[in-house]
Amino acid sequence: MFEPLVTIGIPTFNRVGLLQQSLASAQAQTYARLQIVVSDNGSTDGTAEFLRGLTDPRVRVSRSETNRGPAWNFQRVLELAEGELFGWLQDDDLLFPEFAARAVAGLGQHPEAVCSLASMYATPTPNLLIKPWLMGPPVPLDWAGRAPRAVPGDLVLPLSLFVSFAIPPAQIFRTAHLRRFAAHFADPTFPLYTERTLLTAVARQQTIVADPYVAGMFRQHEQAQSTLLMSQQGAEVGQWIRMAQVLEELDAPQPRGWVPLLRDYLTQIGLPVLQDWRLAACAWPQEIGLCAVVRQLLEDEGQRRGVLHPQPPLTRAGRIKQFVRWCLPPCLIDTLRAVRRRGS
Repeated sequence: MFEPLVTIGIPTFNRVGLLQQSLASAQAQTYARLQIVVSDNGSTDGTAEFLRGLTDPRVRVSRSETNRGPAWNFQRVLELAEGELFGWLQDDDLLFPEFAARAVAGLGQHPEAVCSLASMYATPTPNLLIKPWLMGPPVPLDWAGRAPRAVPGDLVLPLSLFVSFAIPPAQIFRTAHLRRFAAHFADPTFPLYTERTLLTAVARQQTIVADPYVAGMFRQHEQAQSTLLMSQQGAEVGQWIRMAQVLEELDAPQPRGWVPLLRDYLTQIGLPVLQDWRLAACAWPQEIGLCAVVRQLLEDEGQRRGVLHPQPPLTRAGRIKQFVRWCLPPCLIDTLRAVRRRGS
């Protein structure tokens, strides 16, 4: 029977109140063989005192006297992990009790898989769920039967241009395999999207398990790192382009092996999603080969379904021109068009 030790790693800095809740959600896991590693990255808000008072033998604490950056801290908890399986829990997020048990069960059913991925509620108010955003594996799953599904890991690469296939803490990895790719957390040029390139590297040419289970809550709040980064003007676009470049590099060893997978996948998604993705692809830098190929596959699927290309949102100048056309009588518009054709 597959009963590995599971390590949950919690990197933390100056969030003692939120940390207490996150740690409690890890301690509440129904799975028995559990280790929890907490790495305090030089906190000055009472975190060290709180951690010194813990008596749970499953919890291992490490502390740096200075803040060495979030990438170092994420890698630190992985370095200290003793479990055969490992997952990150950010110090402002929450896990539901069955997460580790379900991940172990899914990986037990699919021993060839390198990780198990579930879904998360994204919400600023975890005690009052009103219209939460569900983030998780964007693949067809048996949500009624709740059976996990093995998925080709190469599908993660092209879909990462659109969505995060899964985010911590709704991830459990085989620790030894994950450690081969941990350096992907160290790239400071696109912190908004490092979880996408890391998961792509881990899943490349492998099998992954997608679990139809909501594993916990990703808390969106004003002090969250992702919120702060998104507030920086132009940060999202620049970081997305850098992510796309890294995804192209990851595709280099056996390029475009995912094309048949994505082509089949696009036939299964709803038309509104297809149109949204086609519209987003209009702004992609076509000099990145990955972007050009995925955009063409989107266009091919749109043509197969016989739907028009989605129109991009009007700019301010476009809205003014549209308003002027509405105000002018049709005869004058026809005259202006005729003059323009003669001039060209």
